[in-house]
Amino acid sequence: MPLSAGEKLGPYELQSLLGEGGMGQVWKARDTRLNRTVAIKVAKEHFSDRFEREARAIASLNHPHICTLFDVGPDYLVMEYIDGKPIKGRLSVEAMLRSAIEIARALDAAHRIGIVHRDLKPGNILVTKSGVKLLDFGLAKMAAVPSQDSVTRTLTQEGTILGTLQYMAPEQLEGREADARSDIFSLGCVLYEALTGVPAFGGGSGASVIAGIMERNPEPLTGAPSSVARAIQRCMAKDPDDRWQSARDLAAVLELAAAAPPSETVAPAARVPKRAVAALAILAVAVLAAAFWLGRRQPAEQFWTGQPLGGPSQALGPRVSPDGQTIAFHAMVDGQTQVAIMKPESGTWAVLTHQRNLGQIQDIAWSRDGSKLYFDRATDIPRGIFSLPVLGGEPRLVLEAAGVPCVLADGSLLVHRVNAQRNIQLYRYWPESGKIEPLPALASDSFNIATRAAPDGKTVVFYGNPLDAKGTQGLRGIYTLDLEAGRMINVAPGQVFSRATLGTALAVTPDGQSIVYSAFGAGLNSVISVPRDGSGRMRQLFTLTNDPWYLDVAPDGSIYTDQVSQNNAILRFPAAGGHPERLGHAQDKRATLALVLPDGRPLGLHRLRIQTPL
Repeated sequence: MPLSAGEKLGPYELQSLLGEGGMGQVWKARDTRLNRTVAIKVAKEHFSDRFEREARAIASLNHPHICTLFDVGPDYLVMEYIDGKPIKGRLSVEAMLRSAIEIARALDAAHRIGIVHRDLKPGNILVTKSGVKLLDFGLAKMAAVPSQDSVTRTLTQEGTILGTLQYMAPEQLEGREADARSDIFSLGCVLYEALTGVPAFGGGSGASVIAGIMERNPEPLTGAPSSVARAIQRCMAKDPDDRWQSARDLAAVLELAAAAPPSETVAPAARVPKRAVAALAILAVAVLAAAFWLGRRQPAEQFWTGQPLGGPSQALGPRVSPDGQTIAFHAMVDGQTQVAIMKPESGTWAVLTHQRNLGQIQDIAWSRDGSKLYFDRATDIPRGIFSLPVLGGEPRLVLEAAGVPCVLADGSLLVHRVNAQRNIQLYRYWPESGKIEPLPALASDSFNIATRAAPDGKTVVFYGNPLDAKGTQGLRGIYTLDLEAGRMINVAPGQVFSRATLGTALAVTPDGQSIVYSAFGAGLNSVISVPRDGSGRMRQLFTLTNDPWYLDVAPDGSIYTDQVSQNNAILRFPAAGGHPERLGHAQDKRATLALVLPDGRPLGLHRLRIQTPL
């Protein structure tokens, strides 16, 4: 039945029609209970139980650049009303980078909890005075992945397919499952169009658009810095393995480009004379010869080898027990993350949770006595922090709408929770009594969850912003918070944390006396050590060419880190200094550091693997 202004859908009073499309109508409406303006998307078809369940999971997304889904009604969705316009070209490089970084950060926030957009296009990206807002985030996930037959059928629907097909990744057109890298392809198409004013893959028909996406590359970007052009080009690689593997990687590169001084732009290719080609060839041979000679004079790089531990095909977020004898981790079982444990020496493992259709796990923590585990469900209904006996039993919700549990000395938990101002604040929570206490600290919304407890469990180290008694935010940086004395110290005063890092990786040394962290400057990532009490000077330990995701310090003082790039690597820097050692063989391109075991052996991923010298 047609809708009209003045009608009510539950507590929502329709005001004016905003748009109409294949899925249904979008109305501007008023929430009569809260007296606020909302947008309502009314579907043409009935919602399934699964659709409604997943919609409520997506409603848990909380990010400044993602349109909030407030409510799900009978065949309608209630969303945040946004006053903005779809992103469109031609934008300046600076304006494009600002929007691109915000989009990439929003994508990463959702990808990290298992939500993929699958329909990213200019119409779903609104530019507002406060930045971009992504619409319909994750709603495309609820629909079936298009098959070849469904794509063929849409080609016959005149005027209904170009707006979506132009931004679909090749694997989507082939009917294969879309993942985070599919969103990255779509984002590349959006950014290309934002810079040039024309679609990356155009055509007079759906068939020609599909052929372009599957077989051709867009015209080279001109008038943009070469680093920006390369970043966007890599987004649109045909093979998902050749793209940026995460939105975090892409955002970091775009941040670097935004922070860099004006550089050489990409110009149309010029014809090079044959004589110049010959000269360049001779020069290339000379450079290779010099590199070979210099390389022979450098110390040989030491490689380590890995001992696979078995377990599931994908294991994430391992945490070692207080006695060092057991590892808890996220196990991917039938597409759902579950809590599992493993004995490293034998490789035997078991899954402890068996719920289905729940949200993804973000973090796991051991209780001080090792008898239970705490874990969070980032998109569960209800979402929050659960406790689980290690010897078996059912999970129990201990704190709703919270995440990233970290166990402190007295058994209380340090947790992340969204406060009334919609910022991620640190809280202290006592599971036994239910007492919760806000701490004067905001956690950074960066990609690294940089919050740690010192080994004594009495001091918190975090990357974020302090809060005064009036709730005013201080400067972002690395701080220690003494939970007993209530004293907060900026341990890195004057340190510049460039936006290019989008956060910082940090660790506390086993003796609890020093903090090791990463910071960006002069085009490099520096790893720096500073006393925990802020009494001494900062020491730059070494530099990295790429962003580290994780830092850890072994009992002997060795520092372990990973290098996130096309060829990932785990590196060990000996306590006495010297050249780094690469853990794993050169062909192991997906190794990332997870943690260091009490005996000093590092544990790496993609598969759980203990690293030992070759």
